[in-house]
Amino acid sequence: MNSLLDKKLFISKFIAFFGGCFVCCMLQKEFGFSAVVASASTGFVGSFLHFPRFYEKNGLHSAIYAGTFAGMCSPQLLENHYQVCFISLIGAALYLLSLPYVKGIGGKLGTISFISSLIFFLSKGVW
Repeated sequence: MNSLLDKKLFISKFIAFFGGCFVCCMLQKEFGFSAVVASASTGFVGSFLHFPRFYEKNGLHSAIYAGTFAGMCSPQLLENHYQVCFISLIGAALYLLSLPYVKGIGGKLGTISFISSLIFFLSKGVW
């Protein structure tokens, strides 16, 4: 039961992170928004989405916002959907791994997004 709950939580965090990152990237690439405006508008709209109680309680809105922060990186860095998916996998994993350690500490979402973008950038050089 616990592993099923963990899988459900990871998948929901991944989808939320991916959604925030993808929309932020698309607003920059397709509509010419600046990174800050794209992140702010995506996070603003994402904060009004309604989710079932389980997801509300587990911070799905903050995962969307963390995804927008990762989506603020250069559009030349995130060239396609697969790369957005990869950075979202890293970000969702870091988000869940950091939950027990950084409760109530400011800057958590930005730090998670920065580290996931950095890992993605460094791994991109390996490919």
